[in-house]
Amino acid sequence: MRANFQILLAVWLLVLAQACTDADDDVQVPVDTGASSVLVLNEGLFRRGNANISGYDAEASTSLGTVYDPSNSAAGGLDILQSATELGDTLVLVANNSNSLVLLETETLEEIDRFEALGSPRYLTRMGNGQLLVTDLFAGRLLELNPDFTQARIIPQEGQAEGSVAFEDGALFASPSRNIVFYYDAILGEVTDSLAVPFRANGLVVLDDGRIGVCGGILSSGESGGLAIVDWNSKTIDFSISFSESESSLYPRIAVHQNQLFCLQRDLVIVPLDDLDLTSVSRIILENFVDPYGLGIDPINGEFYISDAKSGLNFGEVIRLSPAGVPIDSFDVGIFPNGFIFR
Repeated sequence: MRANFQILLAVWLLVLAQACTDADDDVQVPVDTGASSVLVLNEGLFRRGNANISGYDAEASTSLGTVYDPSNSAAGGLDILQSATELGDTLVLVANNSNSLVLLETETLEEIDRFEALGSPRYLTRMGNGQLLVTDLFAGRLLELNPDFTQARIIPQEGQAEGSVAFEDGALFASPSRNIVFYYDAILGEVTDSLAVPFRANGLVVLDDGRIGVCGGILSSGESGGLAIVDWNSKTIDFSISFSESESSLYPRIAVHQNQLFCLQRDLVIVPLDDLDLTSVSRIILENFVDPYGLGIDPINGEFYISDAKSGLNFGEVIRLSPAGVPIDSFDVGIFPNGFIFR
């Protein structure tokens, strides 16, 4: 049954304000993740430092349990594991409330090093010149790093900065507080361009021919989420769809696979990129989900991995679906599962 936005927001704030006494029980010993594993990023609870990574063997349809638990390391646990970026044989975790960039060896998930960011980092993107751009939700600045993390440069930027993608000679990033997508030029070292969208801008993907997909969610009662396809060169919106408050998510996700654009709000919305007409949009209804929260698409077979955060009141669950939306299996993960890495 769908909860209305007011109830979801109240539960969300309650979760952030109080501890979950069951969350840290039964910590599992990391196991061999293997080459076929899918990694699930578990955000954890605010100010609890209980973020971790779960593993799943897709070939055997078997859960691998917790495969990375930073609370067992000398450096301590991570608070809100926001995102992760693969840089060759290194996996960089971005921990928002810990203000940390954590480097792991991709195969073994052994921790290599940690670096401080600007306060509340969200996403790390490697640009075409190899430089790394880190967005920040509240710092009012962007962080640029060289590939080996030995040099840093701070770029002033008004407002929030969240989802980002490499684009042309730099990166695009979304500002939910300003309803704008900005362009950072890595050669000039400054933000040089922007485009307003008709909703809070949270996530981005690059499509083709200079086009990008932008998704946005809601934060306050009365808002509407949205999805748009933007031609960046002409600064035009080629396609746009608005979602009602009950259809929208606090944290929507966006992905592209083959010739389709996917947006996870309360349901999974599918837009064929060769037929940008509202009548061609389809949905996979997620009526049995309490809190759809994370979206992953297997790049090989197109299977969906959609996580149910269950409002953080219990451990999360991931449901694996066929490209047609038929459930295949499910497995338990950590708290607030928000993203996937396919290896």
